[in-house]
Amino acid sequence: MFGKLFGALRGKTQETKKAQGPVIQGETLEAIYEHLKKEVKQEVPSTMVRFVAGKETLGYINKDTAMRLCSYTSDFRLTNVLTMSEVAAADFASRNKALNEAYEILLRCDLAYKNDELLDIRPAPFEPVWARVPRGLCRVMGLLTQSVHLTAYDAEGRLVMGKRAMEKKVAPGQWDCLAAGLVATCEEVEAAVYREAYEEAGLTTAELAIADGGHYIEERLVPEGWLREHVVNFDVTLNQDAKLNNHPDDVSEFATKTEEEMLALVREGKVIPGSALCMIESLARRKGKRLDDGF
Repeated sequence: MFGKLFGALRGKTQETKKAQGPVIQGETLEAIYEHLKKEVKQEVPSTMVRFVAGKETLGYINKDTAMRLCSYTSDFRLTNVLTMSEVAAADFASRNKALNEAYEILLRCDLAYKNDELLDIRPAPFEPVWARVPRGLCRVMGLLTQSVHLTAYDAEGRLVMGKRAMEKKVAPGQWDCLAAGLVATCEEVEAAVYREAYEEAGLTTAELAIADGGHYIEERLVPEGWLREHVVNFDVTLNQDAKLNNHPDDVSEFATKTEEEMLALVREGKVIPGSALCMIESLARRKGKRLDDGF
């Protein structure tokens, strides 16, 4: 039963992701930015409950999934919230053990997907790492991870964007920033920027310069459950000799776009909202305007 529920949610959400994105109204950078914020900062559905440990809110999980988890382990208790026991939450090692066991339970119940890559999770941005858990658990329990977005410019100041391959499960054919991805466990944020630039665009450190940008928390429904991601935006300037190398299974093409061309694509719903948000934040900042980030 629960596996079917998970599959149905996954299928329904995937259909949504394959459709063209929402048409965005607005003329100014500020107006479009405010519309995009609503796309990446959604209300938690009533079908989900908070996941807590002590006074900390760690995530959000589907009620049925939480009920199934609690039927297999005493590390968690479900009332109006899902609570980790004091023993399980006592220290870093205990938290890791309890959450890894939760991952294995939910895998067996077909309520999580297999991905053993470890990620650091935190109660809130910039706080110490609270636990280290498999990636396949993070969105099922709405755990806060961290990612980097690379808003790229060529030597003439035009945006460099990538178009997602039609084979991608999420947002196929949509325009995206140059590269983006989760920060790996124990990885420095800047190291993640250089790694993503190389993995997704074939760029080396000698071919680009990076600068800090804005940041925000993205919260929205996804096929696996609830995405909570601390997104850190970086400006990436490519030098004149930089050679982009797309991986056809991920990116069908890279292209340069003027601000007006990018905004036209955003208004038509052809750009992933989170990436559009990062590009607009970057463009405004380069003009001396500071948009409301950190939300």
